[in-house]
Amino acid sequence: MAASKQRAPHPGPKWVIDLHGMREALATTKNSIKVAVVDAIESGDMHIFRNVSDDLKDLYPDLYDQFKTIKNKKYLKVSVAAAAAASSIAENYVEPAFWVPFPRWNILKPLPPH
Repeated sequence: MAASKQRAPHPGPKWVIDLHGMREALATTKNSIKVAVVDAIESGDMHIFRNVSDDLKDLYPDLYDQFKTIKNKKYLKVSVAAAAAASSIAENYVEPAFWVPFPRWNILKPLPPH
């Protein structure tokens, strides 16, 4: 009897990005930041909150055109409870001068290990 092959669990993304982070990444004048974010998204290391695409289209149509050119986007659906917990964690670990109190994570917040 052959041993069954077990699939390794998918590690998930290293980072997630919300609307505000995506807006900052696409609107920055520093090309290295934009390239790093786009590369992370295209490689699957960074996932995008589900609502970012629609919100960019509605609020920042000029940036939405850039967003559409990113290949292999993976989206992350987040429950209200998870978003609230993420906000609470971010408030505790981010310098208050740089924190903007939104109910979502900002750019490049690592997910906790599985």
